[in-house]
Order: sequence, then structure tokens, then C-alpha cells
Amino acid sequence: DLAPIAAKALTHVSSYLRSGIAEAGLKRNTAEADRALQRAALFFNNEDAQFELAKVLLRGEGPDMALGSDNEESKIENGRHWLSRLSRKGHAGAQAFLADLMWRGKFVPKDQIAALNLIDVAVANSPPNERVWIDDIYQNIYCNAGEGVRRQATGRVAEWRDRFGRRPQAESNKQGLAELAAD
Repeated sequence: DLAPIAAKALTHVSSYLRSGIAEAGLKRNTAEADRALQRAALFFNNEDAQFELAKVLLRGEGPDMALGSDNEESKIENGRHWLSRLSRKGHAGAQAFLADLMWRGKFVPKDQIAALNLIDVAVANSPPNERVWIDDIYQNIYCNAGEGVRRQATGRVAEWRDRFGRRPQAESNKQGLAELAAD
């Protein structure tokens, strides 16, 4: 039950260690930041930590995830892997980030139709606390897409939502009474 809390804490600690906090006397320590983020992403299998790990790897930073290889291209490849994996699982942040990369052709081949489809799915999957920045990416992509791109994307949106959308999760009632009728 505490794993999500521990993963979130490690992800925040990693962020603090990566940039340092001068006011608190915390110096940058990227090696410790990498360890904390890798622990949150892999040991606790936390999707938000995996998303942060993907962003760090795409900058050519972060832990060495490939066997015997510490070059920037290997890290970028691992970052793409994590974004792709999370996007297929329905992680809205990863979907929006990947859609933006696809739109611009950065780290992945440029594909405006796929970017528009993916950002549409990301908006549908986004939790309220992530909605603002995901909507911002959606507006940027949608408003800059030509009519032809919009038309082509429209035909595939429903299919993409089925494939990459999040299914509503049933709430767990620890008392076991959620399914009982009041009478």
C-alpha cells in the first residue's frame, strides 16, 4: 500500500538532487538522483517515475540502463522505449510528451497524423491535475495541423482510443460492501 508513496517521494528526491537546492544547502548530486529515480521507476514499477526517467534519458542524462553502454544515444533509445511503453499502457503524460515529439520530429520520425491521434487520446486519459499542460500541447498540435491532417486523423481516433485509452479502474472498497444494494 505504501509503494506509490515511496515511489513519489523518491521521484521528488531525485528531482531535488538533480538540480540542487541552494537555499537548503543541498548540492547537486546526479549519481544519487539517478539511483533514486531508477529505484522509483524499476523497483516500485511506478509509471510517473518511469515517465520522469524517460524525460531524463532523452536529455542524454540519467542512469546507465543498457548493458555496458553509457553513451548518449543509448540513453535516448531507452528514453524512447519508456515513452513508447507508457504510451501503450495509457499514461497520459507520456502520450502527450510523445505526441509533441512526433509533431516536431524530435527523437522520433515526424508523423503529424499520429501526433494528433495520440494527443487526442492523451487528453481523454489525462487526470485533472495534468490537464492544463496536456491541453496546451493538444491546442498547439490541433491549431497547427492542416485540414488534411485533421481529416486523416479523425478516421483513426476511435481506434487509437480503444488501443491506448485507459480503462476506468474499479474502486476497491476494503470493507467489501461496494457491490451491495442499500436495501
